[in-house]
Amino acid sequence: MEEDVLRGRTLLVYKYMLKVGRPVGVREVQRALKFSSPSLAHYHLNKLCEAGLIRKNENGLYEIHGFVRVDVVQGLIKIGRLTLPKYFFYAAFFLTALILQLNTLLDVKVVSQFHVFSVIVCAVAFVSWMYEAIKTWRKWF
Repeated sequence: MEEDVLRGRTLLVYKYMLKVGRPVGVREVQRALKFSSPSLAHYHLNKLCEAGLIRKNENGLYEIHGFVRVDVVQGLIKIGRLTLPKYFFYAAFFLTALILQLNTLLDVKVVSQFHVFSVIVCAVAFVSWMYEAIKTWRKWF
């Protein structure tokens, strides 16, 4: 099971591979994660290979084979080489709604309580989702 593999240093290797977004070698992983030896990096890369999360390509480099969705990485969405917290999209939605509400507020001659309330709701929702996105981002990267 992927959940069993994605722990400790193996999780660090997987996160590193997601972050760089390209095939990596054993020595690169060893140096980047400050492992004591290449064999330790090789051990963790093999664990990920056996779990089917990465594979060794024809050049002998390891690449992400599939994006696993366990509770550790459920908060992320992978778009091509870009990995973003899913909360970022919620924050973007509410930022757009906030901008539209502020634009409407500027055009209205008489400001109603509803307009003020909708601006406040959009602003609070944007800040909340952005906070969660940043928290998830810091946890991974």
